[in-house]
Amino acid sequence: MDSKNHLSWYCDQHTSSELYSRRFSGGAGARILKRQNALLLSLLGNLGGKTVLDVGAGHGQLSADLVRAGARVTAYGSSPDSLAKICSRDIARVTGPLNPLPFDDQGFDVVVSFRTLSHVPDWRTFLSELCRVSRGKVAFDFVAGGAANLLKPLIYRMKLKNEPGTRDYTTQNRKTVCDAAHETGFEVTASEGQFLLPLVFHRTLKIPLLMPVEYLARATKLTKLFGGPIIMVMERRRGSAAHR
Repeated sequence: MDSKNHLSWYCDQHTSSELYSRRFSGGAGARILKRQNALLLSLLGNLGGKTVLDVGAGHGQLSADLVRAGARVTAYGSSPDSLAKICSRDIARVTGPLNPLPFDDQGFDVVVSFRTLSHVPDWRTFLSELCRVSRGKVAFDFVAGGAANLLKPLIYRMKLKNEPGTRDYTTQNRKTVCDAAHETGFEVTASEGQFLLPLVFHRTLKIPLLMPVEYLARATKLTKLFGGPIIMVMERRRGSAAHR
């Protein structure tokens, strides 16, 4: 791993670590994961009987809920250690490089990847690979750029102070990501922020009273427009071949 900026094709090994999983322990962590997974499933729609590839799945935060939604899930990671938290017999486990992904073109109905795109050295290539192996939908999260990027130095310093093992990350502009999707033969069908306040605020302060602020922000559509991390869902255009 690049010790300077921590952008790596093996970033999922950090995401699957015990140190990282502590960020999602306790009440605040549970609320974050519940919101993330519920929003993802609502944006993806019916998954009954569909094949889903979960790229960078080792944190174990998505795969179980995908199975409960009726999907046939393959958890994918860059090493056996990165999938150590995936132990369900209902989930296939496969390891290999994040670039390129060792799967056939359009080999899965749906491809998802969380907490990965912002930590790879080339997010466009990574997104292109996610799209290549999906015949239907691709869903992922990323940190919004633009005006929100002005807060990154403050948020990053707070994360470094309160969350050991914090890595640097990149931000992406919504329009830039949408344009990249179009180039791979996909169209964005849904895009929504998860929380109005940065996640580190919830994990560090651990104040349940922050949740009414989030509920109000959702009700007034502020989270949808300005929240983060953003969950984006895109779908292959009819007749579009896999992009290489």
